[in-house]
Amino acid sequence: MPVPVPAAAIAAAVRSMRPFAGQVVHRQLLVQSPAGLWVPTAHARRWNLGFPALYTSSLLDVALAERIKRTLARPVSLVVGVAAVSIARVVDVGLADVQHALGVTVAALTTENYDLTQRLSAALFDAGVTGVLVPAAIASTAAQYPSFRVIRDGHREVRRTPAAGTNLVLFTDNLRRGDAYPETDRFRCEVVGIPA
Repeated sequence: MPVPVPAAAIAAAVRSMRPFAGQVVHRQLLVQSPAGLWVPTAHARRWNLGFPALYTSSLLDVALAERIKRTLARPVSLVVGVAAVSIARVVDVGLADVQHALGVTVAALTTENYDLTQRLSAALFDAGVTGVLVPAAIASTAAQYPSFRVIRDGHREVRRTPAAGTNLVLFTDNLRRGDAYPETDRFRCEVVGIPA
């Protein structure tokens, strides 16, 4: 039986909640419907279990590294969207004081065992939080695939795979009036990890 997250820890995290405004990147395999690019997933992932969430990244290369984590050295075609996000109720789990309040570390948040992050996200979701800024779990991807190739508009480029980054996970059922993430750009590309 999973250990529940202490209510006092969640209350402390909720007190740190702030508005967030900035640019985010979302990517998905092109074989999925491009029209549904910004549709949240109801499938259990690292930061959701039993409720929908939209996984975005703060930078394009972080979003691409998140895809390479799953597709490895197989070339895949992606549709990528960029949005201008404005969300009123966001908890930044990347902050040291929030991690201290929750009794967690970056290592615990980025492990392949999702139990802790799913319990945290469920408690934050139930507390009315709309989004969480979280550390991207891409260090092992960068170690295994230190670079990747991206082809966009016929231009081929090799980039360094980031070992760290930030993701914004939106709990779309908790969106409130004024919260928005309108798309500002969309493009297609192909990415492939280059093994060490």
